[in-house]
Order: sequence, then C-alpha cells, then structure tokens
Amino acid sequence: MTFFQISLARSVLLSTLGAWLLANIIGGSVANFFEMRLQFVGALVLTGGIVGIAQAFVFRPYRWLAFGWGIATAIAWVLANALEIAMLNDMRESLTTALVSTGWLWEVFWLNVVRMAVVLTLVAIPQALLLWRYNSLSWVWVPTNIVAGAALGAAGAAACFWWCAAVNNGLLLGILLGSVSWGGYALVTGPVLFVLGLRSHSASR
Repeated sequence: MTFFQISLARSVLLSTLGAWLLANIIGGSVANFFEMRLQFVGALVLTGGIVGIAQAFVFRPYRWLAFGWGIATAIAWVLANALEIAMLNDMRESLTTALVSTGWLWEVFWLNVVRMAVVLTLVAIPQALLLWRYNSLSWVWVPTNIVAGAALGAAGAAACFWWCAAVNNGLLLGILLGSVSWGGYALVTGPVLFVLGLRSHSASR
C-alpha cells in the first residue's frame, strides 16, 4: 500500500468516525432534551426515532439503508424498552445486584450499564439485518452493541455523577448527558461501521 493510499484510508476513516460521532452527539442531545421535558414519553418513545434519524444522515450514500435505519431504530427502540421492562427486569436486577456486590462503583452506574447494554443489543438486531445487504459480517454489529450499550450507560452515569448536582438547568443537563452518553456509544460502534465498509456522506464510497 502506497503512502497516498494510507493517507486516503486514514482520511476516510477519520471522516466517517467524525460524522458518526457528531450524528450521535446531536441526536443524543436532542433526544435527552425531550426526555427532560416529557420524561417517560421522551425516554421510551422518542429517543429511538430522534437518534435513528440523526444516524441515518451518515448513511446518505446508501439511500435504502438510510431510510430503513431511521424507521427500524425508532420501532426497535420502543419494542426493546418494552421487552426489557416487561420480561427482562428480573435478569437486569439480578445482574446489577451481582455487580454492585463486587464493591466496584455504585448501583445506579451498574443499573445504567446493564439496562442500556440489553436495550441497545435488542435494537442492534434489525440494524444488523439492514447492514447485511452491504456486508455478510454484519452480525458483529449485535455483540458490538453489547459493549456500546454498556459504554452509553457508563458514560451517562458517570456524567450524571459529576454534573447532576452542579447543573441547575434541567434542559442543559439533559443535553450534556445526551452528548456524553451517545458520544460514548459512537466511539465504540464507529470503527465497526468502518470495518464493515460503511462510509459517511462526506467520505469517499
């Protein structure tokens, strides 16, 4: 591989990761803004649609994928949260209790980590089916989202630990928490999208 090819690949990688990170930060900020205003409705109904649409902009060169991604993420988010609450609550509580008993970190931290790992993994299943059209290894998107969901929950819990008591403006706090948590998610999932061959609209296909 020539120096030019290496430089081009690095440029495409940084462009794709930058676009994905920005999309998730913007989508997460807007979603958390509405979550702070609407509470339950914002968290369980609107978040998937808002973040999914923001993420879909990164897939603009792949029009079918971009269209399907926003819809699939919006629907899967609602169903994943409903399933997690209705059927997986005992598993979440048992795992959280086990993690808390280790003495590492605090209960809300582990609760967020476990819950978001479960929800994002469920959301990743229809997303992986959409990615299958572009790469037969798209199944790696599901286990990746176990880690990414945990990172999202961990980042959000850590950010709240530092800012929830210090920031008096609830809407500003929501935006800050959304930026940090979904930024953490993007840092895990972005490189995997690149490896799967997906490029941002600002990068060469």
